[in-house]
Amino acid sequence: MDNHFFEFIEQLKQKVGNSLPGENAQFKMAPVSRLKLNDFQEKIKQAKLSAILALIYPKNNEIKILLTLRQSYNGAHSNQVSFPGGRFEEKDFNFEYTALRETEEEVGIDKNEINIIGKLSQLYIPASNFLVHPFIGFHNGENLQFKLDPIEVQKVIEFDLNALKSQEIKKFGRFKTGMGFELEAPYYDIEGEKVWGATAMMLSEIEHLL
Repeated sequence: MDNHFFEFIEQLKQKVGNSLPGENAQFKMAPVSRLKLNDFQEKIKQAKLSAILALIYPKNNEIKILLTLRQSYNGAHSNQVSFPGGRFEEKDFNFEYTALRETEEEVGIDKNEINIIGKLSQLYIPASNFLVHPFIGFHNGENLQFKLDPIEVQKVIEFDLNALKSQEIKKFGRFKTGMGFELEAPYYDIEGEKVWGATAMMLSEIEHLL
């Protein structure tokens, strides 16, 4: 498994470093009414900045990707599936550091044990006015344990990365946004959870890199 995993990581590094699939891939899993990034340019000027980490690691002869189920709270992304991540803070060196710091705070993985593969295409989230800088990274899987922040995270979802390519998990439904209205959107059915919106769009870009 180790050799297979690290061969996969090297191939993924090359793909991320060459040319990202970008919005074309993201929009395969975008809500029906979703606008393009260029349509948000004025809002983006005033947007809050954040970063997330799509973490890959080997486990039980599979290549896993880590997702989290958010706690219920009074906010735009209450009880939704997302990647570990959060708001950029002034003390952060850069967006990569934000993604690593937030991952350590939310799920307890030492940021020094994570290797960044590269950066994915940025994404604007209208519901919370965040411009997200997504990163993809890996852990070698040795002694990997989670220590969840109970205020932010209900549970972790360890998903077989290769299953992203399965058409069986891609479905369509109606969702209530953080702004209070309903919309139609495709979603990934992952471990009984509906993964939609920005998280699904970022997963879609990853899927196109596989």
